[in-house]
Amino acid sequence: MTTTMRRASQRRASAFAIPAGGITGVVVENEGRGEQKDVPLTFGQVFAPGDLPRGAGLVARLADGATLPLQVDVKASHADGSVRHAVISTLLPRLPAGKDPGIAFVKTAKKADDGAAAKPRDIDATLDIVVDGEHYGASLGALLKAQKARPG
Repeated sequence: MTTTMRRASQRRASAFAIPAGGITGVVVENEGRGEQKDVPLTFGQVFAPGDLPRGAGLVARLADGATLPLQVDVKASHADGSVRHAVISTLLPRLPAGKDPGIAFVKTAKKADDGAAAKPRDIDATLDIVVDGEHYGASLGALLKAQKARPG
């Protein structure tokens, strides 16, 4: 199946609808014959000065009002600190056949706490190797515990 993304400026206005209230938007086209599920999207996006201030968050809003979380990797900033260019990634849960859903990118009051979801819980990985008869080992779990125990 083929999926194509187009900027709003690349299509006729009557051919699609990007939900209102966003800074910018994209249209995702399903060029296949069947519905697609869990479609990963990654693309570069530019922003005008002040559109996405430092510390602000960004979510994707679908036509039905549902929002999707975004991973926003800022690559360049304007002189005022606002985002100039970012790589944006998300997972579109459903892409119907023959439909071209518009996605609006909406500024939120503040960035989501990315660290909260990334905190390890009982995670471990070990590495054991032997080089010239000498044994070397490492444990991610032990390293994380030692780091947590360190003051400061």
